[in-house]
Amino acid sequence: TGDKLVIALKDINIALGTKTVAGIISAEKIAFVPGQSGFINGIISLRGEPVAVINLWRAFGQPTGPDAAGLNKIVVVRDNARTLGLDIGISDVTFIWDEEIKDAVTRPPALKFTRGVIEWSGEKLHLLDWEGLFAEAVRILSPETAHV
Repeated sequence: TGDKLVIALKDINIALGTKTVAGIISAEKIAFVPGQSGFINGIISLRGEPVAVINLWRAFGQPTGPDAAGLNKIVVVRDNARTLGLDIGISDVTFIWDEEIKDAVTRPPALKFTRGVIEWSGEKLHLLDWEGLFAEAVRILSPETAHV
């Protein structure tokens, strides 16, 4: 299990392990990428490294969040080989510590791009499969599937 960062979208709460979170940044501009479509927002530079950014609201079929006056709050997730930016708009971000959910029940995934649902005290957290989102972003942006 482990500690979780929780992102509140309109109708669902998305959680991901804090060990994969490389940071949360604000970006005024996200560069357009040829072939971007669906939930792809574009690309940012993070310490000189290009990072694809997806719109987490659109990835989960939620109406786009409230406008943040041109600012994009981006949760950057990373492992050894991949980095992905999750544009969360102005969604609230909180933390749930492992101790708080030690007695929670984990159920099978209920949504695409999730690994399961943690349920406790009437709350539900959908565990984000950010690697699946990364793979889908690569597929969307690959030259073979790019939309012109």
